[in-house]
Amino acid sequence: MEALIIDPTRTTPLIHLDPDHGRLELSGISRPEDVRTFYCPVLEWIGRFTDELETSVARYTSDNPLTLDLRFTYFNSSSAKFLFDILSSFNEIHLSGIPVRVNWMYAEEDEDVYETGKELSEMLEMPFEYIEVP
Repeated sequence: MEALIIDPTRTTPLIHLDPDHGRLELSGISRPEDVRTFYCPVLEWIGRFTDELETSVARYTSDNPLTLDLRFTYFNSSSAKFLFDILSSFNEIHLSGIPVRVNWMYAEEDEDVYETGKELSEMLEMPFEYIEVP
């Protein structure tokens, strides 16, 4: 499956979904004018990726989990809804028995981003790793 790479802009995050390396990254600012247009291709890619996972389950182990790195400096409420949908998809993957690690990265002084990660983790009942970054 081909990677999905969307370069960041002033209003949209970097999207780097690379199944060959088992690392998926969303980072930066997320406040696109049309959040649906921006995130629908991401959700569609995740849907195709999930379908293909059924044939490569053994690829991910507890020592080598599918890893989702999230490092937002800001996201608006519209983006938060799509972020929840993305995380819900990965939670379904996790619940199907495929090891998934979510790394929620936040700046030391950014309590809002940290707390939002905690809330999302609790709502999804999915563990996150919290990583403070400079």
